[in-house]
Amino acid sequence: MLEECEICGQSTGKLYTCTGCGKRFCHYCGSVAEKLCLECIGASEDSHPAEGAKPSKKRKKE
Repeated sequence: MLEECEICGQSTGKLYTCTGCGKRFCHYCGSVAEKLCLECIGASEDSHPAEGAKPSKKRKKE
């Protein structure tokens, strides 16, 4: 019997468990290497918005 991905709902033979939230996801709906579903990958990117951003230029006093 095929299991259903908790992210996309597709029936598949192989599911992985997200270490962030515990949902079961297929290889299309997350990172198998990181063991994170797309929802948790997106959440971790949102929590660090300044990461990789360039510092802003200081405005000169007039």
